[in-house]
Amino acid sequence: MANKYVVNVTLEKQRNAMSKAKSDVTDFASEIGYEPINLAQIDNKIKRVVLTNFIIKKAFGKLRKNDTLLVQFPTYMGKHFDDRLFVWLKTHGVKTIALIHDIDCLRFDDPKYPSLATVVNQLNNFDIVISSNKVMSKFLQNNGLNPATISLDIFDYKHNATLQQKEFSETLNFAGNLDKSKFLQDLEGNGTIKYELFGKLTEKENLPSFTKYNGSFLPEQLPGEFKKGFGLVWDGESPHKVLGKIGLYQRYNNPHKVSLYLSAGLPVIIWNQAALAEFVLENKVGLVVDSLDSVADKIAQISPKEYNEMVANAEQLSKKLVTGTFTKEALKKAELL
Repeated sequence: MANKYVVNVTLEKQRNAMSKAKSDVTDFASEIGYEPINLAQIDNKIKRVVLTNFIIKKAFGKLRKNDTLLVQFPTYMGKHFDDRLFVWLKTHGVKTIALIHDIDCLRFDDPKYPSLATVVNQLNNFDIVISSNKVMSKFLQNNGLNPATISLDIFDYKHNATLQQKEFSETLNFAGNLDKSKFLQDLEGNGTIKYELFGKLTEKENLPSFTKYNGSFLPEQLPGEFKKGFGLVWDGESPHKVLGKIGLYQRYNNPHKVSLYLSAGLPVIIWNQAALAEFVLENKVGLVVDSLDSVADKIAQISPKEYNEMVANAEQLSKKLVTGTFTKEALKKAELL
């Protein structure tokens, strides 16, 4: 009987969601029969190259023909490691599934990250690709992606936090690495919108007076901290317009913030050109805006009743996210291909 495995590249747990998306996929895949193969990320490039063959034989030696291996992409184990692993897997007849977490060349101007052509070539080594959403699937296919492709739609978010009852409010909750969220320093107050901030922050004195810093929480605890208003999904250098690669990356990716807020039963506010904007509107779990300047007007157009309906929809979606519904359904589809 064929077996199923999932690669889990371990990172040091920190008070941010850097490794949570991948650890959640590992946990949810395990619940439907995938055995984790744990790899420790090696930062030293020379050591990584020297140990590649040893690590592959030790970690993957038990895989047999027709077994299935789920690889969370990118592995950050290095191109040399990935290339040697693919050769080994093909030689041994292992079925391979890639689940994309990020495409770094789309969000960073840094030559250390592989080009889009290199990323597509790497993904073409897999039998099946699970992309973040339909927009990303189409984009990759237009740039040469060949394997059968499945859209995840949204990342799941595992937690067992007790959720707060949500209150209709002109409050925007924003969670993440606040030091990297440059737009926060240029927010302009309008007398009504308030910001509740959660995450890593070293220079609190630069924040506007209408923001409140609530500290940093473990990813599993954070969903229990949201009490009112909306969860803000925004990135980039400006609150007035999405600028910079990191901001524009929202056109393709599934921001983990969306999953965080919705898993907490909190409606979201997201950029209207984001790939997940359609998901938010279809599921009636939030609002879309072209700028943070228009948030107050958008909120003013809805009633407390309409807000409560969004909360109810988000709470229903939360039940799916915390149990891994989207991950499991995508994997089951991939297994049938």
